[in-house]
Amino acid sequence: WRMCHINSDFGVSPTYPREFVVPARLSDDDVARAAAFRSERRLPALTWGSATDAASIWRCSQPKVGLQSNQSPADERFLYLIGQAVATSRPPPNVGREFGYVISGDPDFGSDSSLGFVAGAPLRILDLRPRSAAMANKASGYGYENTTHYPTCSLTFCNIGNIHAVKESSQRLIAACTSPAASDVNFAPLVEDSKWLSHVRLILNASWRCAAIVHFRRLPVL
Repeated sequence: WRMCHINSDFGVSPTYPREFVVPARLSDDDVARAAAFRSERRLPALTWGSATDAASIWRCSQPKVGLQSNQSPADERFLYLIGQAVATSRPPPNVGREFGYVISGDPDFGSDSSLGFVAGAPLRILDLRPRSAAMANKASGYGYENTTHYPTCSLTFCNIGNIHAVKESSQRLIAACTSPAASDVNFAPLVEDSKWLSHVRLILNASWRCAAIVHFRRLPVL
């Protein structure tokens, strides 16, 4: 990786810092072009990375794919170079079956199938949205990465509701806890109806999946 200083005047991405980390082999011109292809110009940026290998967590906004399935060679190269850094990674640790079961509840934890690993696709994209929301955004000129154009990436939708859905759910939970009209008899149904526990489960599941891929497989996640 390398430090990128192209945003010193916030001209490339107004909501990003002046300096951020990008793949070492990516030119500043490609960084700028990739930013133009992302919503709000929020290009892929490193948020956490190992000091010894490619295990890392990146974040970005949705691409401007649209109904025409637009492409950006610069954005595709950006994600390709993130995935190619895996060649420098150390071999993933051998997780014993018993330990893997204890921490995950999955007797096959650590296997390719348990983490959704796709051969030849070292960069895992975890799109936090439901697939239906991502597809609907194509009508507004946005969408999600087509793995045909990003062959070294695999895409998983985590089905987490948007901020408005989670906020509404939180407010309903607070109302159930503070309402004088709520009794012990109807409290559990009120909590269930708020869908708060469902949101928490999906968020924790995505967090766990991300951490497991990075820590145990030593792979980058976007």
